[in-house]
Formats: sequence, C-alpha cells, structure tokens
Amino acid sequence: MAQGCPPPPSYNESVKGCPNPPSRRNSYGAPSGPSRALSQLPASSSKLNLGEDPVHMTCPYCHQVIVSVTSPEIGCFAYALSASLCLIGCWPCAFLPCCISDLLDVTHTCPKCKRFLDTFKRGGL
Repeated sequence: MAQGCPPPPSYNESVKGCPNPPSRRNSYGAPSGPSRALSQLPASSSKLNLGEDPVHMTCPYCHQVIVSVTSPEIGCFAYALSASLCLIGCWPCAFLPCCISDLLDVTHTCPKCKRFLDTFKRGGL
C-alpha cells in the first residue's frame, strides 16, 4: 500500500449512515444460508417423474432401497372423459372411464416409510 494513504473504513463504519443496512435475511424474512429439512424432498428431485409401473429406487425420505408401491386413482383425465360422454348423450356409459385401469392415475408410495413419492397422471391433465 502506498505510504500516506489512510486504510479504508471498516464495514461497520461504512454502513453506519445507511437507513437499512444489509442483513443476512432473504426476501422472505428467513435467515439466509444452508438449511436442511429432513422431511422434504431435495429441491433437485422434487418431481421424480415415475411411470405407471413400480420402480426400484432409493426412497428420498427414509433412504432405503425399495420398489415403490403403486395404487390406481381416478384423476382429471377419467373425469374429463366421463363428462365428455355425458355431453354427447352417452350418460349410461359415463362411469366406464373410472373403471378402466389404463385411464386412471397411478400413485407411488414407499413401502417402508409409507410416504407419498409421485403421481403418474394420464392424459397430461
């Protein structure tokens, strides 16, 4: 450093006159920095995109190697087909989309910790 020059001011001295000094909080008011929530999925794998068949994987919650348990559920696609059948006058057949397994959504759960993993939705709805 050149002789005769004073050292720069400290951080506290430089923000002394600021009405709102910078803080270590994010825009939501929570402290910034790394935090861990063990009950939530990691942000990088929040959507697993599992298909309609059981999947051999590691559960993101209990970290056990599992084969996911699948269960069919009536989803938006089956309801939309039922409504369409009613609109075109085939109301006696409106229940059929809810009975055909290839038209139902598929929910994946972990057999060890029983946590929800993903839902495979039919028809992009």
